[in-house]
Amino acid sequence: LIGTSYGGCYIIHRETGALIQRFTVAEGLQHNGVLKIFTDPGKNIWLTLDNGIDMIRYNTAVKQILPDNKRYLTTYGATVFDKQLYIGTSDGVFSTPLGEQRDLSFLESHFRQIDNTAGQVWSIAQVEHHLLMGHHEGAFEIRGGTAVPLSRRTGCWLFQPLSSYLVAGCYNGLQVMRKEGNGLSAARPVKGLFESFRFLTVEDDSIIWASHPYRGVFRMYIDKDTMLRYTLYTQKNGLPADYNN
Repeated sequence: LIGTSYGGCYIIHRETGALIQRFTVAEGLQHNGVLKIFTDPGKNIWLTLDNGIDMIRYNTAVKQILPDNKRYLTTYGATVFDKQLYIGTSDGVFSTPLGEQRDLSFLESHFRQIDNTAGQVWSIAQVEHHLLMGHHEGAFEIRGGTAVPLSRRTGCWLFQPLSSYLVAGCYNGLQVMRKEGNGLSAARPVKGLFESFRFLTVEDDSIIWASHPYRGVFRMYIDKDTMLRYTLYTQKNGLPADYNN
């Protein structure tokens, strides 16, 4: 371990001198001036800095990734797609190229925000060759460096694939998008039920189950892509309660 006056802390290979990793303000240090280094029995790295004391939890499988180290954003989803790491946060989606790194904690923090994603992101889903984003302003597909709207009718929580289309759980019901060649159609609302569906799962590629915080559990199927047929299960049907299922 090498501490520098202006460049943070370097970790190099003892025999070859090859750079293994570097920690600076960009990775979360309070200051790039490292005055002294100490390692404890747990193999944590302690740094005394020109301004403050930092500890790097180096010997742990749990790592911290900061897509925007100027703001401590809340993360709601993450996925690896087309050799890029995408992180959905409380204010947009951030991405960074992975290259050939197998351990994401060795990546340099060169994140960029995907265009047209500012605001609350609820989920990121990889469905076949599509990268989808559930957002407070609707459903989007991320293509390259921008997000293309599939629906702006209402906020979207998440996505579930079925054989011929995708279903999205939204603030006020379900929406469907058909697979058209290599693309997706614009999302269309499904009539019949207008509850908020944040938790969905699919059974046998046809039945959609949804839990609701206040109603119970819905068993649904979409009739001819336009009408929702459903049964509501509550405490009368054997659930522990109508709430918080």
